[in-house]
Amino acid sequence: MSGWENYTRKMETEGCYKSAIVGHNGVTWAHTGGFRIREEEVAHVLEILKEDDMHELQSGFNVAGKPFAFIRGEFNYDDDYELTWFVGRHKRRGKLSEGVLIIVTERTVIFGVHNAAFTSKCFGNALLMTSRMAQGMIQKGF
Repeated sequence: MSGWENYTRKMETEGCYKSAIVGHNGVTWAHTGGFRIREEEVAHVLEILKEDDMHELQSGFNVAGKPFAFIRGEFNYDDDYELTWFVGRHKRRGKLSEGVLIIVTERTVIFGVHNAAFTSKCFGNALLMTSRMAQGMIQKGF
């Protein structure tokens, strides 16, 4: 198991049943199970953030081939180790469905998927743990 896989396994212990760390170039560094993020999905997320295009983000985005609706996020465009992150819900008419947490570092995009029954407290724990992990990656130049 690579060092990056340790990060994705840690995300699983915090409630994300699927996770991946992908470079800005679309290359997967680590992932759980068959969870594969497409290169064009990473490029689309990064382009939205680069262009600061909230309208585009609010129209939705795809992760591993599934459409998600933007729910909320914090966007940082400074170089002070603050994180850019956002969350979305899978678009399924009339039913609760899985959500996604996305955190962007200098060189990676971190994805964590949680199930529909994920409570606010569980989500808060996953966001906190994943944010700490991402802060550590940023401090190491990732």
